Amino acid sequence: FGESGNDYLVVMRGSDIHAVGTSSAPIIMTGRQDILGEADIVNTRGLWGGLVILGQAPINKCSFTNAGTATTAGTRIDPCEKEVEGSAGDTMGGEISNDSSGALKYVRVQYAGYEVFPGNELNGITFGGVGNGTVVDFIQVHNNQDDCVEFFGGTVDVKHLICTGAGDDNLDIDWGYQGRMQYVLVQQSNGVGDHVVESDNTNADAAVAYLTEPRSNPIVANFTFLSSGKDEIFKLKEGVSGQYYNGVAVVKDGSTNCIETTFAETAQDGAITPHFSMNSVAMQCNGFIKTDGLATVAQIESIVREGANNLYGVNSGGGSYVNTLSGPVNGSVETAATVTVIPSGYNADGFFDTTDYIGAVKGATDTWYKNWTLSGTIDVQ
Repeated sequence: FGESGNDYLVVMRGSDIHAVGTSSAPIIMTGRQDILGEADIVNTRGLWGGLVILGQAPINKCSFTNAGTATTAGTRIDPCEKEVEGSAGDTMGGEISNDSSGALKYVRVQYAGYEVFPGNELNGITFGGVGNGTVVDFIQVHNNQDDCVEFFGGTVDVKHLICTGAGDDNLDIDWGYQGRMQYVLVQQSNGVGDHVVESDNTNADAAVAYLTEPRSNPIVANFTFLSSGKDEIFKLKEGVSGQYYNGVAVVKDGSTNCIETTFAETAQDGAITPHFSMNSVAMQCNGFIKTDGLATVAQIESIVREGANNLYGVNSGGGSYVNTLSGPVNGSVETAATVTVIPSGYNADGFFDTTDYIGAVKGATDTWYKNWTLSGTIDVQ
């Protein structure tokens, strides 16, 4: 446990962490006050720093020898390495896509996100240039002050990820992350949290953001996002890519839209392969798309609506989707939704399980999220 706010655990490049619990005995990383019984599962945050894992997989936040032009990226200096957010002096990145930083399995990170210096809070788990040789499975981050998890580049794959009560974003994608995720459950607390997904390519020092490579392209399948409605579910920036399959995204309250976009480059994403797409995703919000005016609604709709088997409904009524969820558990409408098969190019190694349902939780008999998670943090009606 962390004794105080400034305590956090860093796994350096070239080092490993082996934190492997079980469903009946998960490994718990938390703050001292929690051990003493002084934590409140609703309101307590920021008791300690969090977990930072740094690897040697590619990132795109580099230094450049020239600024490039309006349509061409500059020339970067390799190897591409960078200091990680919130952990001064610690470096991430490299050229080893299959780099291993060890294993996390059945791990809970609770009440982290302390402001280590002004304006810079740690995420529950920070993955900085972490490679896909790392095993990450059955993870819950609860009540982090900042993001639940943030991926600064890298290729690490994640299964069975739960984010509850995060104070900022839940899945923060940056700097060329190209990993895969399956079974992702996000539940925001009422009136707390920003976007469920904030996805960037890079705010590169000297390059055209949407052309900077490797380009952020997370592949996410079987997700259930339960938004508090404080901010849009998806925020897409800097021409980011991303492929989302077989998911459910619902705004519980509030007046927010499903998708927000910023930067004209986000619209230019449509001219690049692969570009952002959704297939077999059911969304129910108070509106569909919000933009900053630099990318038009029509431009973004033309990209998002290319996908197959999507459902969309408005909380005030109308559209093709009215959710029948019971907490995170699928109801009749979700069960009947058409599933999209994940392209073989994303699953050559068999990482993705074949499923016949959308969402993270198939039904009442699907209990992967129970027993090892923090009691009282997942709303099952």
